[in-house]
Amino acid sequence: MSKHRIVIWVSPAGNDGWTGRLPDADAQGKDGPFQTLARARGEVRTLKKTQAACDVVVELRGGTYTFSETFILDQRDSFERGSLTFRAHQDETVVFSGAVPVSDWKKAEVLPDGMASDLRGKIWQAPIPSGVDDFKVMFRNSKKLRRACGEGFNPLVQETSGPQYEMMLNHAYEMSHFVYPQGTLRNWKNLQDIEVIARPSYPWVMNILGLTAVDEASSTAATHVLGTYPLNPVKNRISMWIENAPESLTEPGEWIVDTLTRTIYYYPEDGADPGDSVTVPTTQVLVKVEGEMDVDGPVDRPVKGINFHGITFTQGDRGTWQPGDTGIQHDWEMLDADDALLRFRGAENCQVRGCTFRQSGDSAIRFDLYAQGNLVKDCVIHDIGGAGILFIGYGPGTKDVNKCNTICDNHICRVGQIYWHSHGIVLWQSGHNRVRNNLIHDVPRKAVCMSGVRVWFFEKKLKNLRECAKSIRWHEIGEACAWEEILPFLHTRFNIVEHNEAYHCLQKLGDGGVMNISGAGLGNVIRRNYVHDIRTKEWTDGVLRTDDFQCGSLIEENIVFNSDASALVMKGENTALNNYFINNGCMENAVVRITEGNKASVFSRNLIIKSAAKTPGRAGHPDRYNWDNMIYAPMAPPETQGNVIPTAENLRGCTLDYNILFSESAGPDGSPELKDYFAAYHESHSVLSDPKLADWESACFEPLEGSPVYRLGIRPLSTECVGLLSPVRTDVSDNE
Repeated sequence: MSKHRIVIWVSPAGNDGWTGRLPDADAQGKDGPFQTLARARGEVRTLKKTQAACDVVVELRGGTYTFSETFILDQRDSFERGSLTFRAHQDETVVFSGAVPVSDWKKAEVLPDGMASDLRGKIWQAPIPSGVDDFKVMFRNSKKLRRACGEGFNPLVQETSGPQYEMMLNHAYEMSHFVYPQGTLRNWKNLQDIEVIARPSYPWVMNILGLTAVDEASSTAATHVLGTYPLNPVKNRISMWIENAPESLTEPGEWIVDTLTRTIYYYPEDGADPGDSVTVPTTQVLVKVEGEMDVDGPVDRPVKGINFHGITFTQGDRGTWQPGDTGIQHDWEMLDADDALLRFRGAENCQVRGCTFRQSGDSAIRFDLYAQGNLVKDCVIHDIGGAGILFIGYGPGTKDVNKCNTICDNHICRVGQIYWHSHGIVLWQSGHNRVRNNLIHDVPRKAVCMSGVRVWFFEKKLKNLRECAKSIRWHEIGEACAWEEILPFLHTRFNIVEHNEAYHCLQKLGDGGVMNISGAGLGNVIRRNYVHDIRTKEWTDGVLRTDDFQCGSLIEENIVFNSDASALVMKGENTALNNYFINNGCMENAVVRITEGNKASVFSRNLIIKSAAKTPGRAGHPDRYNWDNMIYAPMAPPETQGNVIPTAENLRGCTLDYNILFSESAGPDGSPELKDYFAAYHESHSVLSDPKLADWESACFEPLEGSPVYRLGIRPLSTECVGLLSPVRTDVSDNE
């Protein structure tokens, strides 16, 4: 039977009593489009009873569609031999919003206990809207407002020791309790509304934790769930602050909420009555597409062929971690979580095309558990609290069903505005995907994160830890515990990340890389990407990086230009071929670092240029570049500050050859130290030579005639086919 096309019309000006067959009301006002998505969904389900093979298009007229709860599509809306598409009509602006207006504003006659008295007459208050119990973000004129934030402080250091995973096992008390500077916290009446934002022990994660107890006598506080690690300060950083407390509301544009009295307090920047301009969210997930998932069993039944085209998703809430949650690496995301504006849970051959995701509290798009053959293309994602695009499969086991998806031509910026550890694109236990021609910039951490579960979590004694261990499907993996035994269950493999452009990444927190692979499977490829202008005040460990327990990865034909961090860090047995690393690394960050577990690593046919004008590192280092810690530097003990002279023993077994190294400060005859390097590493074909690029300082990397790249077999690289190829918007304002 051949398929045919059926159109259902929906408009905010429509009527659910009409037929939905007309784009506008007829002359008599008796027929026209439906008004709600729920009515259109009901019509689709009726059609399915007689139309087994058809393409249904729900044509959405311009306007705002407000969701008081998550709109769910399931097997009743899935066509085995067809599709269901929700589409903005032509160039009309269709907005899906999860927010409702706040009304009845008045000047606060009595300020909450603890709020500064000089704010009297400046603070407005309003009741929480009916039907809303709590919320973590608020908007004015569709733009996210700043929740009141207290002064930063550091908790008292608690005695903990051992590797990360041992601390998580042995220090549960220290992960849920901390001692604060006297007077910093109070036992507020509405303690359930107060949250502590923490960077616990390490610089690569942020926790947002509700408080359950504050003992003012001992200056001790308890949190409602465990932090990722013991709630200790990070060295040389402010590690904690409080949000949503009356004392913290001090600046125009800030707000707090008291759910005990059901009152919102707001300090308008213009001082005027907010009127109907302020909204609060009713739900985290606006639309959820859900198949029939047999989570513990072997077979799922995904929804198929449900698509979204040209729609703007906005104003969802931000959630909180719960005691039963399971985290992925470093708790950057929670497994199988309702925390994105658009969520697919069990989806095959679904599409998200030309959509915009903006101004929201959590992530934009998630594909969880079973996800195959899906496409995210031509989307714009900006100014959201969590991650951009996530594909998160099942934990390690035999169920390898999150794979073969495509993420291309998307513009992602200013994500992670609330959770600073959030990334642009996340692949966790998800393989055989193509991530290509995306533009990612101005993000707090990574542009692309590929990760799985690191080996140490496969110790049975750790099986109840939230981070990763709880995700492991112990009933399927048997007694596997060694790396070679675990690899078949690590499904983040054979992903291709190519032709993407990324800049202004790694802006907050520390560690990590712009494009990073860790604890994943074999065969991942990072190639032909252009990563540039990575300027960060935080310590970072590389732009392109293979991290702990990572092998079998290929990093080739990338250009890394103008970065404070190392251009490349390789742990494990991986390969780097034909990359251009130009003007990267400050004194503590070698241009290239090949560290532990690298006996079969390959670093060949790469070009490295170091500018004489490159900004030097921290105080105490010489104002010149010392090749001894710029090239091939191994991981250094902290007391050496990275100034390690590598020896042949550090890289015994690695293949290092046919590379070009050049430093303007070395002079035309090169550096004696570098010549010694070549001898030590048996680089019989590598050279210290000007690579003769057209104008690398102006990002023109084409080799000129006579360049040594040609005789060494190094392929010329350019940025011509990198980044967005589709006409996706690049002029994204945070005022939208």
